[in-house]
Amino acid sequence: MRLALSLFIASLLAILSQSCASNGQAEIAQKETGVAVRIMRVEPQPFVEYIHTTGTVKAQNQIRVVAEEAGILKSILFDKGRSVKKDAVLAVLENNIVQAAYRDAEAALEQARINEKSARTLKEKEAISDNDFQLARLNRIRAEAARDIAATRREKLNVTAPISGYVNERFADLGAYISPGTPLFEIVDLSSIKIVAGIAERFFPYIKSGTQAEVSFDAYPLKRFEARITFVARSIDPQSRTFNIELELPRSGDTPLSPQMMANIRLTKRRIDSGMVIPLDAIIESENGRFVFLRKDAVAKRKPVTVEAINGDRALVGGLQPGEQLVIVGQRQVSEGDTLNVIQD
Repeated sequence: MRLALSLFIASLLAILSQSCASNGQAEIAQKETGVAVRIMRVEPQPFVEYIHTTGTVKAQNQIRVVAEEAGILKSILFDKGRSVKKDAVLAVLENNIVQAAYRDAEAALEQARINEKSARTLKEKEAISDNDFQLARLNRIRAEAARDIAATRREKLNVTAPISGYVNERFADLGAYISPGTPLFEIVDLSSIKIVAGIAERFFPYIKSGTQAEVSFDAYPLKRFEARITFVARSIDPQSRTFNIELELPRSGDTPLSPQMMANIRLTKRRIDSGMVIPLDAIIESENGRFVFLRKDAVAKRKPVTVEAINGDRALVGGLQPGEQLVIVGQRQVSEGDTLNVIQD
């Protein structure tokens, strides 16, 4: 038993010794050949910095149609889901008092016209004074005004569409009593779409009316839309520390959009004609800040950098000079002073 245990321990020590020797040889070989890396030559190049945010799709016109007269909802001519033209009758209210008031006003006007005509005849015969004739004329004018008011109230029993669009909602049922000011329908005009978004206040100096933007939607992940800023708010929301912008989006027939859809917005913050742009992955974070490795005299040299802006997998940095050789692959296996073995593509 003791002999078997001794043989097992001896075998284990031999394996460990061989492994350590192999690792040591690998480390020696690596030091002799250098750490395998790829490099790029740093040169000035153009760079675009973007602002990314989200917004909400809204119709340019989204109106709630309310009743202007009281009455019973007698008929609905355009229900939700239908397109409607401006001034089309959406629904009809029934109000017998308003109808009777109109008939009474019509009769009063007819009587006033008869009285004025009689007064004119009597005045021509000098049977009445001019004041009596003017009184009859004024009574006719008042009767016309009263008839016009009654006619307007009667017309308001026909609830009409203030804009052309799509009946998005109906808020009352047939037979319901409707008071003045009660919402009856919601009409949405989808002929023109806008996007409303909130932007962090630190970006206020960069946002201008007329600026172009790129917009995408989760519903159409492969499509990009061009939009234009049409409004920039001049006040900051004290709670969210943001300001609102509105973007106009041209209508596209093959990609219908709906109000309240979420839009992904990309705005251009600034364009730089020439700057030091490097792969973002080449930058290493440390407790003392960000740095990169450069190849100088075939060895690795650590150099601090400042990140000024990021666009996707590229970064605009400060601290580098044109022509320097930047390690872009293998940099996380490199230490200061290591010999570098540059692998060609």
